[in-house]
Amino acid sequence: MKTYHSFSLICLIALFMCCTVSCSPKEQVGDGENALAEIENPQIGIRLVGLAADFAIAENEGACLVLVCNDPTRPGQISFLATNEEAGVNLVAATTAHREEITAKKEGIYKGGRELIGPFGPAFYSRGEFKDGDETKEETRLFTLNPGAKGLLTLIYSYPAGNDSTLRVNELMEVFSSLEAATAP
Repeated sequence: MKTYHSFSLICLIALFMCCTVSCSPKEQVGDGENALAEIENPQIGIRLVGLAADFAIAENEGACLVLVCNDPTRPGQISFLATNEEAGVNLVAATTAHREEITAKKEGIYKGGRELIGPFGPAFYSRGEFKDGDETKEETRLFTLNPGAKGLLTLIYSYPAGNDSTLRVNELMEVFSSLEAATAP
């Protein structure tokens, strides 16, 4: 019975990711460096292919890649953090550390996490909100194996807390589904 439920969950997640990718507009935004048809960061070891027009590149230099929302009424950014972990990646520990980090912040509320099956194996997302000055912020992190290097890849989506959490998580899943290993050395 447990196997049937696990298989069903995997199928639902795969279907969700396919629908998210296929239903989103795939157009190039801007020109030159700001075009989001493909973004590569060899130092992190990743490439984003077929990313929708929802984001623009804020920074892509060295080990730093940051995307920002194109819609000025919906501020937010996705940062990519790669760590080299020769001893192996512990996604559960990363999720637990995020929960502890959120709850330690001013008015921190952990909203939960979920295990996923991604293009590179298991993954987890974890979400919480906290007070930052006068503003309540929400942060969703997605932890996965780095497709281009040994170690953990963390996608960190930070945005003002609001009623659009489902949309924000879906956007993060879309970015996640566009991940590939970098082609450059």
